[in-house]
Amino acid sequence: MVKAPYTLTRRELLMQSLSLGLLMLGCRKYKSAPFDFLENLRRIFPDREAARRVGEKLLKARPDLNEAGDELYTMFVEEGNPGGKNPGDWIREKHRQDLAGGEIYTFDNWVLSRTEVLLLASQV
Repeated sequence: MVKAPYTLTRRELLMQSLSLGLLMLGCRKYKSAPFDFLENLRRIFPDREAARRVGEKLLKARPDLNEAGDELYTMFVEEGNPGGKNPGDWIREKHRQDLAGGEIYTFDNWVLSRTEVLLLASQV
């Protein structure tokens, strides 16, 4: 009788499949946006200091936005950089889509799109 070099039981196969699935799920979000991506986002604002101050206020009100830059980068990558756009053009397009789709938030008497909220929170 020839013994296989290594065989898996059903339980081992199931556990390895589950582990791989959990790993893939955890890796879906990019954990840190590259510096050049974030720097391109900062160039969108003529007054970067004002954007940073608004971002700080947003983060105080919504601490869950502390990874806003990473979330924007994840969205950018998942869409596959549509049409080879630079991040600034892509942000403008996402902003238009948010407004058309009704993804609007109010904050401190301002009306902001979801993209604007993430963009401002990423400026801190």
